[in-house]
Amino acid sequence: LEGWQDNVTFPDLDAIDWTESAQGMEKYYDSNRMSDWWISIGPFERLHSLLGMENALVALIEDTDLVGEFFEAFTDYKVKLIKKLTTHYRVDMVCFHDDWGCNQNGFIPPAVFKKIFVPNMKKVVDAVHDGGAYFNLHSDGNIEQYIPDIVALGIDMWNPAQVVNDLAWIKR
Repeated sequence: LEGWQDNVTFPDLDAIDWTESAQGMEKYYDSNRMSDWWISIGPFERLHSLLGMENALVALIEDTDLVGEFFEAFTDYKVKLIKKLTTHYRVDMVCFHDDWGCNQNGFIPPAVFKKIFVPNMKKVVDAVHDGGAYFNLHSDGNIEQYIPDIVALGIDMWNPAQVVNDLAWIKR
């Protein structure tokens, strides 16, 4: 991950004509249905798409601060995207996609999750809520260890609540 600042480029969101694009979407809205916008590739998925899964998991532990810097820049980009969407389009819900686990457990050590995931996810959740929309977290796997943080972040819903999690405990 070292040197990512020189090798990772975020799209220029100001180069898009958001007004024209939004006008073209008007005919697709249905007043009887929510307008649900998917934002795929969250910070962890981007990290392992750049480094490979094994290297991403190692980086979370050995280069936590550097991963945190990358996550902060990535989050700033996603927040700007969310603000563009909620300003120009009808957005009732944002489904934010970032898989955090497998069938056995979560990928991210809890201390690392609290240090670099929670503050960045808080910015994303707040941007969605500030735009007047619900926040739907799509995260696969057994992520029940993160449920207290998910609740504290103000995440409105989680899908899919897979049966590898203790769903009765989560519901309580």
